[in-house]
Amino acid sequence: MIPLLALGIPGEALTAMMLSVFRVHNLVPGPKLFQTQQDLVVSLYLCLFITNLLILAFLLVSTPLLIRVIHVPERFLGVSVLALSLVGVYSIRNQVTDCWIATAFGLFGYVLRRVDWPLVPIILGIILSEIMEEKFRASLPAWKPHWTL
Repeated sequence: MIPLLALGIPGEALTAMMLSVFRVHNLVPGPKLFQTQQDLVVSLYLCLFITNLLILAFLLVSTPLLIRVIHVPERFLGVSVLALSLVGVYSIRNQVTDCWIATAFGLFGYVLRRVDWPLVPIILGIILSEIMEEKFRASLPAWKPHWTL
């Protein structure tokens, strides 16, 4: 989180996704974020601290129950996770097309895992491609053709 908020550079796949969320909300992470949006930065750090405390309390209470999940066969656990994720995807817009797209990306991830390609660079490329293209276009000089019609 520190490189993302202070410099605008994602350090991992999760912070790259957070960078895309910031971009959707017209927030540009970097040094100016601490000057212009102090309340956002303070509330973000406060929420992260409270989340860590809640996770600690939850894990102290529920660890014995979570250990039982290890004994569930993988095929049942995988099918239940797949079913819940497809229900979640369908519930966003109530369209079956979204389920097919999610299935296609799941198969794409499965193929990448089978051929031992890392998933994180592909996710980073998808998320950061728009930002990289914008910065690349800004760095190019204005091109004017030498010929006119």
